[in-house]
Amino acid sequence: MAKSARPTISDVAKAAKTGKTSISRYLNGEKHLLSDALLARIEAAIAELDYRPSLMARSLKRGRTRLIGLIIADITNPYSVNVLSGIEAACREKGFTPLVCNTNNEVDQELHYLDLLRSYQVEGIVVNAVGMREEGCNVCSSPRYRWC
Repeated sequence: MAKSARPTISDVAKAAKTGKTSISRYLNGEKHLLSDALLARIEAAIAELDYRPSLMARSLKRGRTRLIGLIIADITNPYSVNVLSGIEAACREKGFTPLVCNTNNEVDQELHYLDLLRSYQVEGIVVNAVGMREEGCNVCSSPRYRWC
């Protein structure tokens, strides 16, 4: 059986000679519950394996993606650049990451990106688009989204 290219929390636990619960506590900021020796082993295992937690897995477990979709009609338009800059700053301040979709003023692309962002289960969608009217953005009426 081939080992996966990306190390898992189980791989870290095995390398640190501990259980997955201790690794989870470490990754979730509960380091005060772990001994100094165990902290050192976990840190060494993480560094050795170049382990990075899966944000997708965390999102599935917690039910929150911390992603905001942004549909822009023309990213080369100076107005759009200003809008994007402001939205990015607001997202960063609140702990969200924007997913930017440039439609090149194509209505079909707007609809494609709207579906794509919904499939990523973004927590909000900001639409600055050419062909989409408010009534066409039926995703906005969903209680799942906080702003649109």
